Amino acid sequence: MNPLADLKDIHIPNSLGWWPPAYGWWLLTLIVLSLVIWLLIFSIKRYQYNQPKRQAHAALAAITQDSPNWPIELNSLLKRLVQTYQPNLAIQSLFGDRWLDFLTQALATNKQSEFKPKMQHFQQALYQAQPAKQLDFAESQALIANWIKDAKLTGKQSGQRFSQWSASNTAQGGSDV
Repeated sequence: MNPLADLKDIHIPNSLGWWPPAYGWWLLTLIVLSLVIWLLIFSIKRYQYNQPKRQAHAALAAITQDSPNWPIELNSLLKRLVQTYQPNLAIQSLFGDRWLDFLTQALATNKQSEFKPKMQHFQQALYQAQPAKQLDFAESQALIANWIKDAKLTGKQSGQRFSQWSASNTAQGGSDV
């Protein structure tokens, strides 16, 4: 008698199906799903945050050179936009150098040096008898559009910058803010 005859055939295991997945796949799915949800929430909040800026760009496009008060309209557009993002600050009472300093502080440091001289000319022209004749409409509109695009109006960093700006102006005898 052959002892090998009593052995049974080799049983091949059933092939593994795709379900249920291993724990690593569950973990990967959870991570990817969390990331997608976070990106969706971030995108929605960013869209909502930029809504006033988009509206300001639309209002800026609606201001035409034909209006004799277009410089004043551009300036008031900036004030309305800043007031939307910083409702606790008394923006409407700012004018001249204080307003210029405020607008400059809202920009990144590398953009301030380019912005300030152009905006200073714009601000000075506002107080002339006929400001529209002293300014180039397209250049002024581009300056305002770039400021709207580049300004950081909320968040910890800008909130700190604005509060520092407010404190320094109050210390200098200003009571506008």
